[in-house]
Amino acid sequence: MLHLERPTALTPRATPWKELDSTIRRLIARLMHRTGKEVTGERMTEFLGRRITASMLSDFAAESKAGARFPVIYVEAFCRATGDDTLKRLILGPELLEMLELGERAAAILDERARRRVLKVPGNGFPAGEKRNRSCAR
Repeated sequence: MLHLERPTALTPRATPWKELDSTIRRLIARLMHRTGKEVTGERMTEFLGRRITASMLSDFAAESKAGARFPVIYVEAFCRATGDDTLKRLILGPELLEMLELGERAAAILDERARRRVLKVPGNGFPAGEKRNRSCAR
């Protein structure tokens, strides 16, 4: 787990932030390599309605391109394009990530019956109080 401290006025370029930048760049590079830069860019373009090129993604991943930072508004599109939510989890930070993982573990422990009780879903699979047409015709 990566522990991050906020930079102070005395240390504006604190090492943890450089470490986080490097971690994000390596993660982007690894995930887009697995999916393919062109495919990732095309999928992100679809999600965002804005052209994202393989060259842009390469710049975001390159540690030598310090001025090219991955915009946070692209995170959801990137995660969908690569089919991996690791980047979202990374930017949550340690405290929120721990809470998410705790919730995921709790959900895994609950059996199907308990989940239905918590979600108020009766045995027929439809949310309680939902009225539905019993006909197969639409």
